[in-house]
Amino acid sequence: MAVCKGNIHRSVVAEACINKLLKERGFGGRYVAISRGIRGTAGMRTLAERNLQDYPQDWERNKPSLETIGIDISAHACTPISHNDVECAAVILVMDRKVFDAPEYGPACLVMQFPSHQHKMHLFLELEGTAEGIEDCGAGAAEEQYRHVNERIHQVLQEHLDVLMRWASE
Repeated sequence: MAVCKGNIHRSVVAEACINKLLKERGFGGRYVAISRGIRGTAGMRTLAERNLQDYPQDWERNKPSLETIGIDISAHACTPISHNDVECAAVILVMDRKVFDAPEYGPACLVMQFPSHQHKMHLFLELEGTAEGIEDCGAGAAEEQYRHVNERIHQVLQEHLDVLMRWASE
């Protein structure tokens, strides 16, 4: 499971990339990735928007790089993380440090909501050995910023899917 703040961009891209790569490598029937957000949990305001398409300018800036990496996230609907999601997940890829454990997110950060499952949580770039995440583009980001984030997520997963699969089997 990939988790970001709103579940409209980074975690959704990670989910789509993981599922695409699993299918390409013959593991599509054995594993499935999902994505969630912390918005709408632990007192954090729920997003009114369903997905990135509800931000027309951001969607237009994002589409070219999504097409380049061969994924479609248009049908995704943002979903808040639940206790059941965390219980069922073998691995929780956290897209950035704030979502993982930042005090400014208070009780909504994953470590505060699900302390007994912290052993499943990994910052996204731990896949390549760095204890960092992929920062949120935020509303109004430039096309180049979206391209960088999307391509970075895709590249890391292409190169380190084996690490993710190892974590899932531990």
